[in-house]
Amino acid sequence: GPVSQLIRVPQKYVTAIEIALGAAMQNIVVDSEQDAKSAIEFLKRGHLGRATFLPISSVHGKILDDPNDRIKSFPGYLGIASELVSYDPLYSGIINSVLGRVVVVENIDVGISMAKKFGYQFRIVTLEGDVLNPGGSLSGGSTNKVSSFLSRANEIEALDKESRQIQKTVTEVSSEIETTLSKLKDIDNKITVEEQCLKEMEGMIIKAESDLK
Repeated sequence: GPVSQLIRVPQKYVTAIEIALGAAMQNIVVDSEQDAKSAIEFLKRGHLGRATFLPISSVHGKILDDPNDRIKSFPGYLGIASELVSYDPLYSGIINSVLGRVVVVENIDVGISMAKKFGYQFRIVTLEGDVLNPGGSLSGGSTNKVSSFLSRANEIEALDKESRQIQKTVTEVSSEIETTLSKLKDIDNKITVEEQCLKEMEGMIIKAESDLK
């Protein structure tokens, strides 16, 4: 499936990760190069456009090298993008290839300082989605949070979790209601038995009184 469906992103980092991925968010992960070849041939035959495929067998991305933790210790550093998301280890090569050389920082001021410090050698993305590219160019501006794919995925996951919790609560309450109704039925049965016994005793008393007369 697409890269976007293979990762889970904490809400704090959604914008940064979406910007870091860019078009790669919809790149399609397949098992092998042969699978990618077959898919490409299918697209050609059907005139269905183009797509980028990432074979697990051949894509082995690496994480940005950080000797002596110089990058990690920089004020405002938040993490390597690939380390801020969660995913199945099977896809580690894929995730490292698209996010392993991207550093996420708090804001653009931190980004500019870091880029200068390390000679514009790697890509830097801020929490707001501003980007400092290798070579010195910057990009940024407003982001459309309404159409944020990862945000929607997080919202769906949160709603699903809430729904499951509500269902669990309903089940528990229903069980408690059934238990209470069962107890009430038992009590009602006991009352019926006691009332019957009482009537029988009253009958015996009346008969005894009649016999005495």
